[in-house]
Amino acid sequence: MVLGIFRQIENSILLLQEWNTEINQVDDYLLSPEGMKNLAASCMLIEAIGEGVKKIDKKTGGVLLPMRQEIPWSRVMGMRDHIAHGYFDIDADVVFQTIKNSKFMCLSRHERNWRKTLPSRMNTAFVCRISDMKLIENQSKCRPIAAPIS
Repeated sequence: MVLGIFRQIENSILLLQEWNTEINQVDDYLLSPEGMKNLAASCMLIEAIGEGVKKIDKKTGGVLLPMRQEIPWSRVMGMRDHIAHGYFDIDADVVFQTIKNSKFMCLSRHERNWRKTLPSRMNTAFVCRISDMKLIENQSKCRPIAAPIS
C-alpha cells in the first residue's frame, strides 16, 4: 500500500507539472476562467499529495519519512491542511511558488530513489519490518497551503 501511495503522489506531481507548464506568473491563474480552474484543480492535487504523505507516515509509524529529511514533509502536510480547511483563503502565489520552485515537486524525477531508500525486503517481497511494525505491500491494490513548500 505504501508503494502504491508513492506512485499516486508521483502521478499527481507529474500532472501538476504538466498542467502548469504554461503558467509563468500568478496572474496566469487569476486573470482567466481557465486559469482559475487550473488553480482549483492544482489545489486539489496538492491536497491529495498531502493526504497521501499523511497516510504513508501513519502506515509506517513515522519511521519512513525521516529517511528523506531533505523533503519538507511537515510543510507538505501543512499545505494540505491549509487547502482543506482554508477554503477561500488560498493564496495563488503560494500555490504558484510551490509548484514552480518546490524541492518536493522534484520528487517525481527521483522516484526511483525511493526504491533505494526503502528496505530491500520491501522492494522485492513487498514485506518488511520497520521497528516492530509489519508492513505488507500488495501491488494488486495499487490504484493508478500556508507557505510555499520549498
